[in-house]
Amino acid sequence: MHMPSGLHKRTVGKVVIEALTASFRHPHFLIGRQMTFDVPPPSTIHGLLATAAGEYPDPSSFEFGYIFHWERKTADLEKQHVIYSQGGKLESGGVRYPKNVEGSIQPYEREFLFRPRLELYLDPPELADVFLSPAYCLSLGRSQDLATVVSVERCELESDCSAYLEDTLLSFDDRPHLPQGVTLQMPSLIGAAPKRETVFKRYIHLRPRIFAGEVKVGPAPSSSFQFLDSAERSWWVDRTSREVQGLHRAIVFHMLAK
Repeated sequence: MHMPSGLHKRTVGKVVIEALTASFRHPHFLIGRQMTFDVPPPSTIHGLLATAAGEYPDPSSFEFGYIFHWERKTADLEKQHVIYSQGGKLESGGVRYPKNVEGSIQPYEREFLFRPRLELYLDPPELADVFLSPAYCLSLGRSQDLATVVSVERCELESDCSAYLEDTLLSFDDRPHLPQGVTLQMPSLIGAAPKRETVFKRYIHLRPRIFAGEVKVGPAPSSSFQFLDSAERSWWVDRTSREVQGLHRAIVFHMLAK
């Protein structure tokens, strides 16, 4: 994102959350193998904030960016209880009862991510304070994917024309400039009950490290990729992140679609 003129620093809240497992099911796959997104959708971040705060924050009141890493993707065998309408009679103990539904159990594979770690950046920074004493139990995906808050702190980001990006979510507007990354149609915002209307939006999930701008120490590794057309573009950089080739990690911020 482009920086406003004269703005070089930005204070945000940073929350680090870890879990043993996580799963973010593709909403359009209901039967068969249940696949997971490799990164939590923005709507999940909204839900995570609601769990910690005890209520949903106004979608237009904050910006967020995050780094999401996991060690391995695998699958577990689970079962579905499929219920469908059915007529006839059901006999039990010599008595025949009218029957209107019938069910079956179907085994299926469900993907999950092992040992996920979420680094969540929030603006305004005060929003991160809800994780100091969450209103409800936190989870990453399903209710059984219980999560732990590792740290909550203030973090000062600085603007820089050179940075690296990895394990993050980018705007689909960056698609022409990225030689790497997977395009995903993800739920950005889920409305209030009872309709729970969902807004979908396209994003780019970037796992491999890429460099933006000029590498400051030594040549760029041959296995890395360059962010194209990054001239005169500034990034919000976390100086506490690991230094690679003289560069630090960029944090890309988003707002929830309305």
